[in-house]
Amino acid sequence: MSRIVLGVSGGIAAYKACELLRRLQGAGHEVTVYNRNPARVAPLVAAGARAATTPDEACAGAAAAFSMTADDDSS
Repeated sequence: MSRIVLGVSGGIAAYKACELLRRLQGAGHEVTVYNRNPARVAPLVAAGARAATTPDEACAGAAAAFSMTADDDSS
């Protein structure tokens, strides 16, 4: 099992990340999520992800990291 990080920016990105989260968990990965606003990743935490409080904490020991933004302007 690998540790995977999802960096999520914006509410819509968190919504889109739920499907990716389910697929990663289904493949046996432990998923950590991060957003400056913890409320934005609450749906992902409710679905079984672990919340990190800093980007450094999120990425420590991760095998891979994904970043999802709400739109082009936020990237």
